[in-house]
Amino acid sequence: MCTYLDQVGSTYYFRRVVPAELQPFIRTVAGNPRTEFKVSLRTKDRETAKRLLPDHVKQSDRVFDAARAKLRQAAPSGAATPADPFASMTLEQFHYWEQHNREQLQAAIAEDTAMEDAEAWATGLPPDHPAAILLREERERGDRYQLEAHRYRKRKRKDGASGVAGDSQGGNAASPLLSQPSPAIISQVAAMSNLEPVSLTGLFGAYVETGALGAAGAKEWSTGIAKFVAFVGHDDARRVTQADVLRWRNHVRDEPQKNGKPRSPQRINVGYLAPLRSAFKHGMSEMLIEHNPAAAVPKLHVPKAIKTRDRMFTKEEQRTILRAALDAGTDERSAFRGLVRRWVPWLCAYTGARVNEITQLRAGDIQQMDGHWIIHITPEAGNTKNKEFRNVPVHEHLIEQGFLAMVEGKKGPLFYDPNLGGADSERGQNKKAGERLAAWVRSLGVTDKGIMPNHAWRHTFKSLAMEVGMDERAADYLQGHASVAVSRKVYTHHTIGRLAEQMALIPRYDLTEPDPR
Repeated sequence: MCTYLDQVGSTYYFRRVVPAELQPFIRTVAGNPRTEFKVSLRTKDRETAKRLLPDHVKQSDRVFDAARAKLRQAAPSGAATPADPFASMTLEQFHYWEQHNREQLQAAIAEDTAMEDAEAWATGLPPDHPAAILLREERERGDRYQLEAHRYRKRKRKDGASGVAGDSQGGNAASPLLSQPSPAIISQVAAMSNLEPVSLTGLFGAYVETGALGAAGAKEWSTGIAKFVAFVGHDDARRVTQADVLRWRNHVRDEPQKNGKPRSPQRINVGYLAPLRSAFKHGMSEMLIEHNPAAAVPKLHVPKAIKTRDRMFTKEEQRTILRAALDAGTDERSAFRGLVRRWVPWLCAYTGARVNEITQLRAGDIQQMDGHWIIHITPEAGNTKNKEFRNVPVHEHLIEQGFLAMVEGKKGPLFYDPNLGGADSERGQNKKAGERLAAWVRSLGVTDKGIMPNHAWRHTFKSLAMEVGMDERAADYLQGHASVAVSRKVYTHHTIGRLAEQMALIPRYDLTEPDPR
């Protein structure tokens, strides 16, 4: 409860009434007895105002303590402090106090009955529901004036008994206030009671329809939304609270996976919190809901990975993988698995592409353009990180090894069997092919945890391109990296001939070269 928080217009104030017995000892700048402290907190944000209150309370407490010391010194020996704080108040001072507080007192009394009805309806609301917040703030405001109301009624009773001329309403001044109409706050709460439930699943579906997520991401995130709905036991976005989201975050953090290991903080942030944030944010932007309970729930801290080496392959690791790829041959379980081992490491080495961009290639993506063979990496085949196509010239060493001959006469995907199904799923066949390839590379003895068995080719290609003096813009384009400038991305177009010249700068991997170490 914020007893000393007052609001005038949209600005918050610290406001504290000076006890009547202390007013003679606390003076204004003009030298008059001070009836209250009222200081602008210079903020329109309630939470900021609450944080600023304690310092003002402590400062006024010190002033009150000093005034009480003076009061004790001024009192005759053995005299008791008057029980009624209004006893030493002059009629002029009382009228000033009465005028200052009447409006707030009237509102507080008028709301009593209506607030009871509103609170009865709001009993089952989550604590961060707008109606619940509104009612809580009104209760705080009412509590703030409770003491003043008690003193007001007590003074009026005393005046009536002593025959002091005062308010024309006499000792029953407060009773007519009960018949005042309910304030606007009650109509706002009543309006909230008529709001229909909003499906969280539906909000997420509407967010997906905006095109902000790819198919794989949408499927992965929809699973997280479905699990959250099952966790809280309902699908009403209006009823979800910040506490629900916090419990959910901690639940998935503490719940062991099938392998018995906990989920990583990064996985929880991206796969379990991000879907909720996006769904609620979309709902608010479309004015379908009034609050985003996931916004204030902090992400889990992701420890910075310890780096003990460069993320590119060493010469020895390059030779180990590429030699094994040349000797991979066929796989008795699947011809496609053999092709993955034989060609994907070499394609990654000579393109710097992401492994899933290679494993999703179709025969038709190997094309001849302007007299050069190119690999057409396109989101139509599955997925690219920037959702854009690019044409990467085929390195002459790949052609010499027979890559074009391998592709010739084939149709459809080169590295997975589409008849097995699941090619378009989050864990599609092309992604599974990349995962199996990574496990195979580890089995060759490339086990250093400081590198990723497939992704390290991107670092290797980029480093090699820099070493041989490849144009930075061409290197970024070939790997699908974002341009450092908008002008480069929008206005620069790479011709196949120029790209082929740049690709020719990449030297062949010499598998017989001894390790320089």
